[in-house]
Amino acid sequence: MTDGEKPGRAPVVSHARTGSTGRGGGSSGGQIKMGGATGATTHTINEDERTEFTRHINAVLLGDADIGDRLPFPTDTFQVCCSIFKVTVLLVLTGVDV
Repeated sequence: MTDGEKPGRAPVVSHARTGSTGRGGGSSGGQIKMGGATGATTHTINEDERTEFTRHINAVLLGDADIGDRLPFPTDTFQVCCSIFKVTVLLVLTGVDV
C-alpha cells in the first residue's frame, strides 16, 4: 500500500489508449496505460502483450475441469485481468494461502 491509499480499498484502474511509441517491443497496436488510486501508481502495457497473455491463459486453461466452461476470454478486452483480480480478492478475503 502506498501513502494516501486507504486500507482495504482496491486501487481504481482506468485504461487510456495511447499511440505506439516506436520504442522497443515492436507493438503496432499502441500502448495501454493503467492508473491506480493515486497518481503515483501507473503501469503501461502494449496491446499485443495483453492479447498474447490472454491467448496463453486461454490455451493453458482450455479443457480445465473447474473453469474450462468459462473460456475463452476475449483477447481484445481486459476481462481476463478483471477475473484474476476478483479471484485474488476472494482468496485474500477467505484466507486461502496459495
